[in-house]
Amino acid sequence: MGMNITRYGSRSSGPRDGNHGPTGKLTRMKMTKAIRQQAATAERVAMSTADAVVAGQMRALAQAFRIQAEIIKRNKKKKKK
Repeated sequence: MGMNITRYGSRSSGPRDGNHGPTGKLTRMKMTKAIRQQAATAERVAMSTADAVVAGQMRALAQAFRIQAEIIKRNKKKKKK
């Protein structure tokens, strides 16, 4: 089991969230889920910020994340056919 040095110098044995495939990369379905979670986070930031410009940018980012997730999902369905 290889040990990785994290950004702050502590050691970790790698990601513990289980979203990674055997090569350590996110699988396609897990990637879609991760992008949707990023969209939800951007939406929450948009609602909680007091700056209207930042809120608009975060909403646009959330929308872009959702579109990206839909494209990945659509491409996966095309591959199955």
